[in-house]
Amino acid sequence: MQSYTFQLGTDPWPEAVTLLQFYAPVDLSLPANHELAELISRWRAAVLDEPITLLDSDYLHVTLECVTDRVAADIPAGERAGLVEAVHRALDGVPAYLGRAGSCYCYRSGPLIDVSPAAPLTTDIHRRLRGAVQSVRGPDSTAFPVSKAHVSLGYGTATTDSDPINKKLRQIDPAGAPLYLPRVELVEVAIDQAAGQLTWETLESFPLGPALRSDT
Repeated sequence: MQSYTFQLGTDPWPEAVTLLQFYAPVDLSLPANHELAELISRWRAAVLDEPITLLDSDYLHVTLECVTDRVAADIPAGERAGLVEAVHRALDGVPAYLGRAGSCYCYRSGPLIDVSPAAPLTTDIHRRLRGAVQSVRGPDSTAFPVSKAHVSLGYGTATTDSDPINKKLRQIDPAGAPLYLPRVELVEVAIDQAAGQLTWETLESFPLGPALRSDT
């Protein structure tokens, strides 16, 4: 694990800059996520003494898409309204996500919680969001590199061997829990590099439809 640097494209993210992004927030207060809330508390306890800044529960999320052609300050209200309208249309009828979160492993950036199956998030919903953003802002507006769906539990603040951390995380059983994501949010994200934290203001919430049946 290394000390994590928030990135704006290929460059360090300036602290004074905010960005528009689309998240699926992980709401641990929902009954469907109570098992996950308990498991997250155990994962946090396992890495509490490590050089990791843990995210507050209010900021746990799956990143789905980012607007990358302009920083938030350069996107006026009219353009934001057009973006919101396009995303509402794109997500109409899309079911809420039901899957699993876990295992939790310490990667280069810090502890990540795998999300499975990933396809409904990183293929379907991401594709719809990308199409909506590009329909409003053009094909060069979404340079966000798509990765497998995950939830960052926190971010590394120093370089250290990940193996002992992963050994502690692997002792926690069960290794995963059901995950329910009933909405997508357009958020304006700010970072505190020194504290290793990100925070955001929700600009619009996009409720998803009834969840499909799941074996989780």
